[in-house]
Amino acid sequence: MSPMYNPDDYNENQFNTMLKYEPMSTSTVNKILIQYRHNEVLDYIKQLWNLIDYQKKLLNEQTQKIVALKHKEAWKTYDENNNPTISQHIDKT
Repeated sequence: MSPMYNPDDYNENQFNTMLKYEPMSTSTVNKILIQYRHNEVLDYIKQLWNLIDYQKKLLNEQTQKIVALKHKEAWKTYDENNNPTISQHIDKT
């Protein structure tokens, strides 16, 4: 766990570098709130974090679909040359 944030300990570049590699957590949000002290900052952080999370989920789903299609294509290619019964099974799924 990272130590308590003291704004005087870091310049702005060090602060931004820390946030770039640190996962979003309560302590990270607190660091940002201490740094900027604005009422809407927490709402913006939540909106951005939700958008990032949504994008990550979309990418994961798309990756899974691509991998599944590639596997299916590979099995069909293999089956056409070696084992026609497997391709019949794949077409049913």
